[in-house]
Amino acid sequence: MRHWLLWMSLAGQAALAAPVCEVPLEFWDRVRSMQRVVKESGLAPCMRQLARNQQLTARLIHPPDRESQTQAEELRDWLTSTGLEGKRVVLQGQGKPGEPLRFEVVESTP
Repeated sequence: MRHWLLWMSLAGQAALAAPVCEVPLEFWDRVRSMQRVVKESGLAPCMRQLARNQQLTARLIHPPDRESQTQAEELRDWLTSTGLEGKRVVLQGQGKPGEPLRFEVVESTP
């Protein structure tokens, strides 16, 4: 229930056009709670867009190495645990080695 309320509060905040959020490397070194991630990680603009528009998809772009893929999968699992539908989160191993994971909000494709 708390996750749903947080998503609804995000939906009510001002929207940004097609945000791209980088997931900082230190994100993986800390314990993550919904409130902490929204406040501290820089993901809030992307999460706001997803909450406001059910037609949008989260694209997690990560480097092709195994560790980056695992981090992207962890973020996808975390997002779905907060109430976001799994079909709205897509992983893409197209980043360059050493780059942080990018969280893009894009229009869903049929």
